[in-house]
Amino acid sequence: MQRPSRTRNGRGFDVDDPNALPVVEMVSAGSPIHAGQVHRAWSAMVQTPGSTEPAISVVLKWMPSRVKVAIELGCSLAAMAFKLDVPRGMLVLADVDALAGLPAAATPLPGGRILCYGSVLRWPETARPRDGDAAVDEFIWQRFCETTTAAPGAAWDELVANGDRHAGNLVFSDSRYWLIDHDKALAPLAEAVRRMTEQTTRDEVREYRAKQNQVATQLLQRKPADHGMLTQPTKFEARSRALELLANRMSNWRTGNGVVNDVLVDAETTVRGIISRLPALGLQLQDRLSRPPSTLSWSTTLTRT
Repeated sequence: MQRPSRTRNGRGFDVDDPNALPVVEMVSAGSPIHAGQVHRAWSAMVQTPGSTEPAISVVLKWMPSRVKVAIELGCSLAAMAFKLDVPRGMLVLADVDALAGLPAAATPLPGGRILCYGSVLRWPETARPRDGDAAVDEFIWQRFCETTTAAPGAAWDELVANGDRHAGNLVFSDSRYWLIDHDKALAPLAEAVRRMTEQTTRDEVREYRAKQNQVATQLLQRKPADHGMLTQPTKFEARSRALELLANRMSNWRTGNGVVNDVLVDAETTVRGIISRLPALGLQLQDRLSRPPSTLSWSTTLTRT
């Protein structure tokens, strides 16, 4: 069975260390999460193979597309470089029989394990928002827009072209909101990640615009005079060097598992795609906010300049 390299001196996975290879293994049975998930999800304990440190509580998500797993991971790590409130992500190798309700379409890797995306569990499952209820959604958006997470969150969703933000992927814990679920970000990347060497694909990733930006819409409606969104691109640009260093570190991340290595390469591609989009963020966000507050959306999902 192919597994990630063993740690030295029994060291565990440090969720705050950007240099840590984000590959862990599941060390407990998964407890299914029933909260209207699009993808099957579980809460579980994970740790770096061979570590003697306490296990880490995470949410596991199985997705049929490994490219989307890579996009989730790349977005999580990029958000970490920007110091945003996005839970730390990782790749999790799990035993098939430890994940109750695993879809039949889930294909094990060589050695019989399943590859999942995991993110550090920042909230109790019982506190997960019940999106879809208009009154609950309104309460969540109103509360979220009063926090310091809102303006950076709007700029972040513009940067990664995430048009799928809704109340169900805003979770409150530790006196702040966390932004979760990025598997629908950077849609052209999911469609053509293997062709990133082609100029046309690089252009698509750089110029793609999500049809909507829900955080920007909600924040502008509630705080039209002091939303603070247009100051965010400069702050993001100030962290661009950290993002470049992250991408360079990721280029050296490899394990003994070929499939895991492919996902790590695609996650690096995701981060480099985000880097390519950063110079235009200010103009794109300003253009978004100049549209009628009732829509703040594009007539098409892809615009070119």
